[in-house]
Amino acid sequence: MSGRYRLQRLIATGGMGQVWEGRGLPAGRRVAIKVLKAEYSTDAEFVERFRAEARTVAMLNHPGIAGVY
Repeated sequence: MSGRYRLQRLIATGGMGQVWEGRGLPAGRRVAIKVLKAEYSTDAEFVERFRAEARTVAMLNHPGIAGVY
């Protein structure tokens, strides 16, 4: 994660990737990190769908929804 996050445990697996609990570095803030499956990382369509999902979720603001950065 480019030295910015440390993965700690797998939370869930979905069709496009996995969601991990992690820690932001160096502050240690608890975060959820969605990682695109390696098999899709070279498919431009899947990468764009993954990014589009992140852009859509980033527009939401609710205490029950994790922020996207």
